[in-house]
Amino acid sequence: MTKMYPKLIFNRTTWKYIFYLWIFIWAFVFCKNLFYKGHLKEYIAIIKRPTLEDKRSFVTGDRLYELIRSAEAKIPENATFEYEGIEEASLSDRRIRYYLYPRLKSDNADYIIRYGQSPARDDVLKRRK
Repeated sequence: MTKMYPKLIFNRTTWKYIFYLWIFIWAFVFCKNLFYKGHLKEYIAIIKRPTLEDKRSFVTGDRLYELIRSAEAKIPENATFEYEGIEEASLSDRRIRYYLYPRLKSDNADYIIRYGQSPARDDVLKRRK
């Protein structure tokens, strides 16, 4: 007794070419974004950074990352902080909250992080109570 299989719309060779075409289109879309507006140079610059600290500094911005590292060293883990000079809900706001995580942002905070117009004004200050 022979088994009856449903007839395929395409034969195996056609499916193989469709698969290759799908892989080519997927790779093209993926690679297009690397070359669009010179993003490939940025990715290579990130990959060439020797340490994780250098990569984070490049992505975050050297000045903001230095301020975050300074705040991390000066603010105890159970303290709260607030900041001046950074727009609420901006990418910099999210990065500061991410890197300083055990420390929480609060309106009545123990420490104030000041991010000024010039690097000389960047500082972490203890609030006087």
